[in-house]
Amino acid sequence: MSEHEELVETVKQQQRSSEIAREGWRHYCGALAEGVRDPKKHSSEFLKNFLKVLEDLQHSQVPIVEDTEHEPRLVRSACPSLGSNQLELLMPESEVSVMKDVVNANCYGFAPGKASVLSQGDVLLDIGAHVGIASALALRTADVTFELLTRNLAESENHTVPRGVPRVRLQLAVADVNCAGREFFGHRGTNNPSRLFFASLFDTRSHSNLAIQVPCIALQELILQQKPTVVKIDAEGAERFLKTVDDFVLIRKLVVEWDWTHNRSKALWEEVRAHLEAHGFKLKILGRMPEFDQHGQAILTDARCKKRGNTGMIFQASRKLPASERVATATGEDTTPVKVEADLGEDRPEDEDVWSEVELQPSLELQLGALSIEDMEARLRQFGEELRPVKAEEFFVLGFKERRRSELLRALCEAYRSSVPRELLPPEEGMVLPPEAVRELLEHLRTIRFEENQRPSVHASGYLVLKAGQAAKLADSWGSESRSLGRLWALAEALLRGASPKAAAFHFTSMAVTQNFRGSPHIDQNDFSVQYALSVGDFTGGGELCVEESPSKVRVLQTQNRLVCIDGRFPHWVSGYRGERYSIIYYRSSGQWDPPSQAVHPV
Repeated sequence: MSEHEELVETVKQQQRSSEIAREGWRHYCGALAEGVRDPKKHSSEFLKNFLKVLEDLQHSQVPIVEDTEHEPRLVRSACPSLGSNQLELLMPESEVSVMKDVVNANCYGFAPGKASVLSQGDVLLDIGAHVGIASALALRTADVTFELLTRNLAESENHTVPRGVPRVRLQLAVADVNCAGREFFGHRGTNNPSRLFFASLFDTRSHSNLAIQVPCIALQELILQQKPTVVKIDAEGAERFLKTVDDFVLIRKLVVEWDWTHNRSKALWEEVRAHLEAHGFKLKILGRMPEFDQHGQAILTDARCKKRGNTGMIFQASRKLPASERVATATGEDTTPVKVEADLGEDRPEDEDVWSEVELQPSLELQLGALSIEDMEARLRQFGEELRPVKAEEFFVLGFKERRRSELLRALCEAYRSSVPRELLPPEEGMVLPPEAVRELLEHLRTIRFEENQRPSVHASGYLVLKAGQAAKLADSWGSESRSLGRLWALAEALLRGASPKAAAFHFTSMAVTQNFRGSPHIDQNDFSVQYALSVGDFTGGGELCVEESPSKVRVLQTQNRLVCIDGRFPHWVSGYRGERYSIIYYRSSGQWDPPSQAVHPV
């Protein structure tokens, strides 16, 4: 093996063994090699320099040192159901993405409105509160929250909501037993230096970094003490302790992220599921179940040892409480949870058009936030803006990715607002589809129970991904009788094939079926070619597919009962609307790769 081949193998090994090295390599190549990340395409000198920087930083332990030079910044949410009454929280740069997941994408279902899992009078127990975003959102509906955390980012109230709100912080960790002080090894998250994962409880984390004393409490004891009606668990493995709870007291709803990284056993998942069902809970899975090996362990990496997307799976468990188990206030008033609508300010007639241009379109920050760091840098250079030079050492400091993204996004938004016009073009109509076929498809979609959102990062009440291989193998028997996914595939494919000769010849490997998808600017990075899209349903006042054609122009495509063809590798989103909206996206994620050329294509 030559010296260059040995260096290539060393770089690959570093990336496989360390997420810090993997992220560092990506940023290193993005800044110094025009984004080319294949080690074989770089010179020996380039590879040696990278390894030298990585070695120096590992010896100096820079990767586990938190960056203290950047002040926290005020972050405003962009949740459709909050309207103009958005959350504004001061938080570290490394945590900005949490706002997007928890509030904008509403991954826990705490946003007020008809789809909220919370009701007036609820008491929320937030296990894994982190910076308190979920609690701040929940307090728009719930009466009080208890936040369970062990290292509180919010040393002052500046990081969360103003003083005086009904929230209580508990400096505890959920464990298998109660104890005053247990020594845990805190494993810091790669891009979020403030998070601590208690590796001592699991054999899937390295037991390095720093040891800290943490007071612990058993989940059963915690529930008996606080008597919550809703419990949220997102604490890197603590969900396993649900099987130890024999008395759920007043709990009517559980919102839990099952972390397959720590709890990989399918048998453990089935044990917890059976335990909850035995206590009257009905489960609804919002994420995606992983595949399992022959030993029943979750498969979390691909053949190249790269992580397969998100390893967390959110699920909800609900039950109806007996009439005798009602929540009462200290005065004895009956406050059984009652579903209420969110307070949007003034009273408006139901038929009044309350959509504004701002509400119809996601904010500029959200639209541009779909771009990658490299795309933001390239666009700023295109606009003639100066970029702050980045030192190679910064690539390996935890939180660099989020800080750099926030820095570039602020600069890009400022450039647009000060000197770069951005035009929303007049709506264009897609190809009209046969009314009878559209009606049949819509009727069938309404029979499907969207129990899962397989893409939690987008705002949708349901998101399914159907694969061509499954359709060919199982045909009409695919899925349970109530879901009839095989028939859904057949109806949707017939609509595409009958639209035009070009559409009939389009080879797609997957079909994304969504219910009430809105906003969510994103780029489909795994697409190999263009995609076809249609939407059906009784919706008005918007619902168009918006695609960024160029840095200064956004195409607006009417897809209701129509078919369009776009390249999903350009930023795109769905404008706001009223009513029910279903969409079907036909795309290819393997096979022949067609380089992106333009945002919108003829059907």
